[in-house]
Amino acid sequence: MTARALGTAVLIEGETALRMAKYAAVAALEKLARSGMPPGPELVEIYEAAKQAQSHPGHSDGPEIALAEDCSPTDLIDSATAARILGVTRRQVVRLGATLDGTQLPNGYWTFHRGTVEDYARQRPRQTQRRTAA
Repeated sequence: MTARALGTAVLIEGETALRMAKYAAVAALEKLARSGMPPGPELVEIYEAAKQAQSHPGHSDGPEIALAEDCSPTDLIDSATAARILGVTRRQVVRLGATLDGTQLPNGYWTFHRGTVEDYARQRPRQTQRRTAA
């Protein structure tokens, strides 16, 4: 047996079962990101638990993802929304990821806190898409 129900908890036993649980969590995170939806705290906790159990001490297999308490659906936005707010391209938003306190998900997508992006937009004049001739 690779998984057992313990009341309202589930015990996952074995390296293969653990790898599959982590794979399922990453697949769900990717699907939510493609839909433009932030991950829920429960899904993030499942991913984090599987990652921690599978990883050796001090080993990191990718970028850190948002903590469960940071995953308010009304507060998190994707890079496309951040780009619209800032008046720049998605690529420029990703370059500003660290400046905007963004979080990169395991699938490469970025999430940002709306308030941080809006504060940055107020402090920085909107760039125009047109270039002036020299």
